[in-house]
Amino acid sequence: MKKIIIAILILLSGQLSANPTSRTEEFDSIKKQIGTFLNSSKAPVYQDVVVVVKFKLTEKNTIVVTSIASNEYEITNYIRTTLNNKELLIDESSTVIFYSIPVRFTAKRK
Repeated sequence: MKKIIIAILILLSGQLSANPTSRTEEFDSIKKQIGTFLNSSKAPVYQDVVVVVKFKLTEKNTIVVTSIASNEYEITNYIRTTLNNKELLIDESSTVIFYSIPVRFTAKRK
């Protein structure tokens, strides 16, 4: 199997969504931390793909992935095992119930 290094980019278009939307600083921090978690490992990616990851935070600011919009088992498994139970460093407990963030996986070109 061909090894492919992935470049994971959180879309910077401000597409992290939650209710309420007035907490942009918190969202930016969460976006950066998720990007760091996902960019620290390798997963087999054979073509460029964008998946939407939905998750919630516990009272201790740990991530619980609720759904991943992808049909690729490797990507889904990678996201779930990488993000579940990771603690986010935010100033206070989040009042947002669910987050939805698009994540781009880019296959490395030769």
